[in-house]
Parts: sequence; C-alpha cells; structure tokens
Amino acid sequence: DKTMMASVGYCDWKHAPRDLARHESSESHIRCLSMYISRKAKTTSICKDFEKQNESDRKYWCKVLSRVLSVIKFLSSRGLISLSRQNELVGSPENGNFLGILELMAEYDTFLAEHIQKRVNKGRGHVSYFSSTVCEEFIDILAKKVLNFIISEIKQAKYYSVSVDSTPDITNVDQLTIVIRYVLPDGPVERFVQFVPIRGHTGSQLAQNLLDFIEDKGISLKDLRGQSYDNAYNMSGKYKGMQAVITEHNHLAEYIPCVALSLNLVGKCAAECCQSAQPLSNTRWSARHDAINALRKGYQAILQVLQAISDDEDEQLQTKQTAKGFILSMEKLETAAVVFMLAILHRKKKRKVRLEEQSRSEGTSLDSSSRFKVESYLLIIDQILLSMKTRIAAYDRLQRFSFVARFKTMTNSEIQESAKTLLHHYSNDLEESLPEEMIHFSALLKQHNFNRECSIEIQNLMSAFPNVSVVLRIYLCLMISNCSGERSFSVLKRVKNHLRSSMSQQRLNSLALLCIENEILTNVDTRDVIKSFALTKSRK
Repeated sequence: DKTMMASVGYCDWKHAPRDLARHESSESHIRCLSMYISRKAKTTSICKDFEKQNESDRKYWCKVLSRVLSVIKFLSSRGLISLSRQNELVGSPENGNFLGILELMAEYDTFLAEHIQKRVNKGRGHVSYFSSTVCEEFIDILAKKVLNFIISEIKQAKYYSVSVDSTPDITNVDQLTIVIRYVLPDGPVERFVQFVPIRGHTGSQLAQNLLDFIEDKGISLKDLRGQSYDNAYNMSGKYKGMQAVITEHNHLAEYIPCVALSLNLVGKCAAECCQSAQPLSNTRWSARHDAINALRKGYQAILQVLQAISDDEDEQLQTKQTAKGFILSMEKLETAAVVFMLAILHRKKKRKVRLEEQSRSEGTSLDSSSRFKVESYLLIIDQILLSMKTRIAAYDRLQRFSFVARFKTMTNSEIQESAKTLLHHYSNDLEESLPEEMIHFSALLKQHNFNRECSIEIQNLMSAFPNVSVVLRIYLCLMISNCSGERSFSVLKRVKNHLRSSMSQQRLNSLALLCIENEILTNVDTRDVIKSFALTKSRK
C-alpha cells in the first residue's frame, strides 16, 4: 500500500501531479497524517519550547538587572558610585561600593545569592551583568533619561531663565555649571543640566558655551526671559560681559545680579571702612605706616586675641607657638615705644585761640561707647546705605513686574497703567486684552481668598485668563539668585575627587546630574531603562 514517494523516493517529475494525487489518497499517507495530528494535540512543538525558554531567560535577567539598577540608582542619587576596574571579584573587600552593596543584598535575597553562586567570578564566557562596563552603561542611560525629562519640561513650560557660574575641579579644569529655572503647574523649579569645561573666561567665550548648549538641546533661545550671574566683570559687564552678549541675541533676557551675592558684597564693603591689621611691605613705606597705625589703634585687642589663641588647647602646637612669639614681640619695650610714639610724632595743625576763649582743645572728648558709634557704627551704616543704593539700581528694570505682587490693593486705573507698561515691553508674548484681564483677575482674587493649596483651582482659572498666565509664568521664571549653581559645585567636589580625578567629562556630567536631580531619578521607570539597555545590546 506504500507508494513510491513513501518508500524509495521519487524522481519522475514529469508525472508528478498524477503521482501526488495518488499518494495523498493512499492508506499510508492518511495513517501518517492522522498520527501527526494526534501527536501535535498531545505535545508541543520545538518552537514553543524555544519560546518558553526565551521567556524564562528574559524574566530571569530582568530580575537580575532590576536589582543591579536599584543599586546604581541608590548610589548615584547620593554621589557614592565607586567602581574598582582592577578588582571586580565579588567577595573582595576592595571591589567598590557597587559590588559591595550587591553582596550585602545577596545575604537577604536568595535569588541574588543563587545568581552570584552560579554565574559570578566564573571568568570569560559567563554573563553576570555585574561588571563595571554594565554599570557605566546604566549610568549613561539613566542620565540621558533624566536630562531628556528636564528638556521636555523646559519646552513644555516655554519661558525660562538661566544661571551660570564656574569653578576649577580637582584637575584645575574650569567647569561652567548651567542651571535653568522654569515654571511648572506646581510652581517654579531650578534644574541643573550640565557642566561644561571652559578654556576662556571672556564674556563672549562664556556666552558661546551657553548658546551652544541651548542650540544642541533644541531649546528655543527666543523664550529666554532672564539671566542671573555673579558680579564679576566678565559676567555682568554692560558692553563685553556675558549678559551683554546674551542680550544681543535676545533683548528680552533680563539680566538680574545674584541678590545673595550682592548683599554679601554690601556687607564686605561696609566692613572695609574699619581699619584692620595690615602686613608689612618691604618696598612701600606708606604700607608700613598703615600697618603700624592699625597696630597702635588695636594694640590691646590684638594682644588679647593672641593670648586667647596661645591658651586654646584645641589649637595646633605650631599655631600656639606662633601666637606666643607675637606676644613676646609686642610686649617688648621697643615695640611699644615705636607704636605709641607714632601718636606723638603725628603733626597737628594748631588752632589759634579766639578772643575770650578759655580752652584750646583739639576736639570733643568722647567716651568709648560714643567713640565706637561715631568712628565705626555710623561709618558702617553709611557705607551699607550707599552700597545698597548703588546695587539696588541694577534691579530697577524689574519694577514693571512690581504690580503683580500687589495688584489686590491697587485701583483699576493703576492696574491698567501697569499692565500697559508690561504689554509694551512683551508685545510678542501678550495680547491687547491684558489690562482688562488683569482687572477682572484682581476682582476675582478679592472675592475668593486663594492660598497655595488651591494651585489646581488657580491653574483651571488660567484658561480663562491666558495673558495673566503668561505674565505670572514670566515673572516666576526670573532667576534672582545663582545659589543652585553654587550647590552644584559641592557635588562636583564630591563626585570628582582626588581618587577619581581622571574620569571623563561625560561620566562627570552623568553622575552629577543623577546626584543633583535625584528626585527625577527616583521616578525613572526601571522597565523602560532595562528595555533601552537591551536595545543597546542588540545593536552590538
């Protein structure tokens, strides 16, 4: 009953259609086909076995990578990533924080313990995903996702301000920090985005670094509404400073000096009006006179300070001995004579005695309290007021926004005039209906006492007051301080220290971004990161 096709093979292709029809109707073909259908119903195919095996492997490696990623996120958020490329053996006390925490987790995680026992420290050809290369790839992926999230928020918020500052790192490379402020529905935020190594400190060079970053990330320069730097000339210069170069590209980017630094400089200028101890100069005789004069006026105070230092048990021995040496020098008769003879040798212009005058005193005698008030306190207050008036003038351009904080107490005519002034300056951002919107919005706020917890209700009202929304977003995105940039320098010192001075610029930016913006890092989807990691591996 077997045909030629089912027994010895077939080669008569000329009569193939006839023989195929005969074979399909044969008893052997029907019996074999029924056996195939029966076995297929009872058992699975090899393809399904492969699919099950692949799915099992995928779940296994996802569990491994999720634990690895959790450790990396924890260490990165605290700036504690430490990898030992020379020693990547699990169990070694010198393998770094990354492998060390995985070892600690394995003590309480049976799955991770079994994975380490089966696949770790087995040499080449055994995949474990515990290597420093995998850790670096995850850091790079996480940093890109955090930065992309920040860039998307900036584009969604539209209006933003920038602040930059620079400081040298451990290798004496000047790092320019870039911080961007923008407004979210919950309020304004300031985000660190990047460190940029700089080779020049002129205003044009610093501005070009910022412009290159904005262009590279696809952020609109025309939406820049504020810039805040310190009071250095290369930053704040009116003609060649960085703020002048940025203003040439966008005249709406208002320059606002750092308020905190300006206030600090006010106190510094006020303190400079009081005389302090001066070092001697080998060439300038006038400097020697200033030093001796300062020593004469503060002789007792300086002596008391030196005595306190020499008696302090917490001070270093060298410091205490130096203070004792100064005390012995000051207590010498020659030193006291030279210091106090300065007052005798000081030339005075004698005043003529007037008619019927009983005394010829050179001035009014004051007690110690009055002398301090006249010679120190009033001088400091005058200097503070003078310096404050000078530095407050830099914020005069922001007066156009002053009515935003007090329009609940203003009349309708005052609100209308202030709104027209603002409309004239931001004619491309605001519409002609702004004065009327501000008047209606002010009336609404007077009727309903909104607080910070009502931000959702206020956000819903913004659809009815679109121009008011634009004004508030521009006003709140203005950066008045570069304190966030100063804080980023603290992270720079921790991340790039003397033990990791040779790290690349990309790794520095990734670790700094993950540490500073750890709130965003915490919300990054683990499955999305693992998927991106798998795509990079498949491309390789």
